[in-house]
Amino acid sequence: NSTPILLATSGMGAPSLSIVVNELIQVGIKTIIRIGTCGAIQNRIKIGDIIISQAALCRQGAANDIAPPEYPAVADPFLTVALVKSAQFLGVNYHVGITASVDSFYEGQERILSSANPYLQRHLEGITEEYRRLNILNYEMEAGTLFKMAGVYGFTAACVCAVIAARSKEEGISLESKQQAIEKAIQVAILTVSNLSPSSID
Repeated sequence: NSTPILLATSGMGAPSLSIVVNELIQVGIKTIIRIGTCGAIQNRIKIGDIIISQAALCRQGAANDIAPPEYPAVADPFLTVALVKSAQFLGVNYHVGITASVDSFYEGQERILSSANPYLQRHLEGITEEYRRLNILNYEMEAGTLFKMAGVYGFTAACVCAVIAARSKEEGISLESKQQAIEKAIQVAILTVSNLSPSSID
């Protein structure tokens, strides 16, 4: 397959991502797969697994500039299924579900032990357990805005993230497992793109 692949960094967080995505669309990109890292909040999800986001609970200021809060932040269903098939083919342990996309790494993800600020605003106290009960799988910082931009701009988007933190147990990141997990997510994304027909990404 001669499918062209462009690798671009979005930076960290939704504001940076929104700039990069806008400029990618202007030069003709039609399909974007976000490859990133995340912290899992469900006990069944292990460090080293990957999470394929079908939608996002979008708690991001940049996304509100793209579309109102109630506008759905959803991945392309066909591209999402393609990612799942790639993970199955590669034998990668994966999970599919809803992601919490937030703006901050510490307060927004209820990190207090590892943060310089041990205090949270009241509405963030217990937010991880609340999200766990809503069957949200993970925290990350970009997918929600990407999905809203895809809906508004008219391109195809999906997201696959490597799990590098088990937030049900601790706040920290597993550095020893990080690179291996990221490589799994990259392999799944590349296989997915290589299997797409060129006409589907023109």
